[in-house]
Amino acid sequence: MTNVRRVIETCTNVAILVVCCLFAWSYATHKTIGFGNSEADTSAHLINQTLRPIDGYSWSSNRNTLVLALRVGCSYCKASMPFYKHLEQLQQGGSLQAHLLTVMPDSQKSGSEEITGEGLTVDGLYDQPLRSLGVTATPTLLLVDTRGIVKKAWIGQLTPALEKEVVDAARGK
Repeated sequence: MTNVRRVIETCTNVAILVVCCLFAWSYATHKTIGFGNSEADTSAHLINQTLRPIDGYSWSSNRNTLVLALRVGCSYCKASMPFYKHLEQLQQGGSLQAHLLTVMPDSQKSGSEEITGEGLTVDGLYDQPLRSLGVTATPTLLLVDTRGIVKKAWIGQLTPALEKEVVDAARGK
């Protein structure tokens, strides 16, 4: 009976260790930000950063660019899709002074499927490392001028007040 108990305890300890390792790996490789996370307010390090040109896009081709940095499987990105669709409608209606651009580290196929599956049809660049934009968490929105300088940045799933701030900034207010 003692041997059975030891085997069960050992298996339980190994299972707990495996689950803890999986959580740590998941956090390190798929970091996302949502409501109430202290990192949601740490976008200041991105402001005034000059971004390198992205393959296939020129910052100078538009007055401003609103970059939506997203990732396949990001639950906060998915939850923010209604807001991104609203931004797309404003852009199509001519009320934004910014071009919407989705940048994803995912493949063309999976990234495109993710955003079009949600009904979003903005331009997208795929296979782009988000770190090249200074982005370490998704979703992140960057308002970038014609020289590639980040004028405003928002990290995480946004509150209605922050969504209004994004719209106002993209309208040039």
